[in-house]
Amino acid sequence: HGDSACREQLCCVGDSAAAALPFMQSWILLPLLLLVLPSAQMRSALSLFRAAPVGRPALLAPWLSLGGGAHALSSAPRRSDDVYRTPNPGRGRVRLSDAEAARGRGSRAPPPKPKQPAVPTREYRGVTDRSKPKRKMCLHLGFLGSRYRGFLYQNEDLPTVELELLRALNKWGGISDDNANLPSKVNWSRASRTDKGVHAIGATVSLKLLVADEELDDLPAADANGYHGNVTVITEARLAELNALLPADIRVFCIQRTRGGFNAYEACSARRYRYLLPESALGPGGALALSEILRKFTGTKAFHNFAAGVRNPPTEVDMLNAVLPEELGWPLAVHPLRPKSEAFRTVLKCEVMPLPVRAVEGEEALYAVQIHGCSFVLHQIRHMIGAALAVAHGLVPLSVFEIALSSPFKVDVSPLAPGEGLSLLSNEFYNEKTKLNEVALPQEALDAMEQFACGALAEHIGSLYREGTEKASTMLHTQVGTADSRADGAGGELTGGA
Repeated sequence: HGDSACREQLCCVGDSAAAALPFMQSWILLPLLLLVLPSAQMRSALSLFRAAPVGRPALLAPWLSLGGGAHALSSAPRRSDDVYRTPNPGRGRVRLSDAEAARGRGSRAPPPKPKQPAVPTREYRGVTDRSKPKRKMCLHLGFLGSRYRGFLYQNEDLPTVELELLRALNKWGGISDDNANLPSKVNWSRASRTDKGVHAIGATVSLKLLVADEELDDLPAADANGYHGNVTVITEARLAELNALLPADIRVFCIQRTRGGFNAYEACSARRYRYLLPESALGPGGALALSEILRKFTGTKAFHNFAAGVRNPPTEVDMLNAVLPEELGWPLAVHPLRPKSEAFRTVLKCEVMPLPVRAVEGEEALYAVQIHGCSFVLHQIRHMIGAALAVAHGLVPLSVFEIALSSPFKVDVSPLAPGEGLSLLSNEFYNEKTKLNEVALPQEALDAMEQFACGALAEHIGSLYREGTEKASTMLHTQVGTADSRADGAGGELTGGA
């Protein structure tokens, strides 16, 4: 080894082992000694014994003739020291090449391999056009959800909005063929999800798209609420090409560039929903009376009686701890001192808009209920609408409704409203660190969203209500006619029997 301290230590180990063996007079101790000592130290000790056989016990002679260390029991002949060497203790021996053995030195590194052709990185795998790099983009779309099983991509067998969007983006050239059915490969993230039959006006998705420089354009931001500068978006021509590949009930309004680490789900600070109701469903008090009931949902409350699938409902202690002074509250989320049950949600606004959204002569007017909140539990908005309508029509007392909203007990006062009237209005992306909005839309995109909401979407929801009314009326007349015929038959039998 060349290290004097290590050599002295090995000599001491070897001497102690050699001195102990004659006294033990046993063949069992040597195999145990070989197992306890490291292989490198044992080989060094045995090499010292060969060099100085004086005082070496005769008991070790048959073992030393076969080699040392882990190969002590092997019958293979021992190679010379110019072929093997141990550069570091405890790391085994290294085979030297002929040239290295002649020079008396060697290296543990294997010989260099011939250079292989460069393999494309994951970003460009399957993409031959290097002029279209992957860029983090934010996509805003609207859709009619009547014929889809929700917004979230599940598999290729179930019709969903994300499935149609992925296929269109692949044909459009924004997603490669390898990532067409793997949303995670393009960092796909949705700000919010919708259930079966629910619509959307401003759904938001963040992802990486293959976009060239000539496909981008700078436009001024229309909703510049804390947003400075222009917005980099996909050109109008390319956006029209993408909409041509999508079904008629899915429209993309804008695709804008964002920062590299933007995630739509994590960056979303609040969400806005809208529920359209026909005027006859508002109740005897109309829009004003229904708004008074809906405003009771505002604030941070436990919505375990107005949601589905709440795994951790609040306890009595949670409800008592939730009642804090207003100066300790935080209007945009649950205060850190408040309980962390998933039933606690913050609703910022919930009321009926005073003017109808759609008023066509000969058709019933549609009124919009706007719900603005940070986040929502499963079916929460639909249960809130159902409970408010039940109170407005006198089916549930207002006192029972207030108990269900302020107590930890399970109170069933919220029927599930149909999803055909609900639509996702928009998502908000307020950055708490920079105090700015991360996402802003140009005026062209806002005009297209407003036209879609008041045109195609409102007309579609109105047709669904008309179809439902006609079906309900038909079913009611059928049931009444069946009951009358049964009554007439029963009366005839009784008369004949008499």
